[in-house]
Amino acid sequence: MLKIGGALNPSTARLSYVKKSTMKNFITVGFALLVMSTVASAQGPGERLRRQRAAHEFRERPPLSLRERMQLKKNYIRYRIAQRRAKGDGVITPLEKRRLYQIRKQNRHQYYRFRHNDRRLA
Repeated sequence: MLKIGGALNPSTARLSYVKKSTMKNFITVGFALLVMSTVASAQGPGERLRRQRAAHEFRERPPLSLRERMQLKKNYIRYRIAQRRAKGDGVITPLEKRRLYQIRKQNRHQYYRFRHNDRRLA
């Protein structure tokens, strides 16, 4: 603030206040951006890395043998037949739903066994 003839100059006082508050805003925003970028960079690759690993593991699995594929295909056909029978009268009863679920569960279990047996890549 400047004194002119012993009195304060009001226009200069206001300008000085505006400069200080603007500078505070710049510093506050800059600090907030710095904190956010630090937090963002501290997080690991997470989901992207997990997906890449899963895709790599999927490619590395040995293929199913012909016998295993045929078994899974027969299971699928049997499931479709059971499903058509259950839907034949237009209503699927809770007992039919449970039976269809059991068939699907057995198929999933068998598929898992085929994929995770002790065969290794040649």
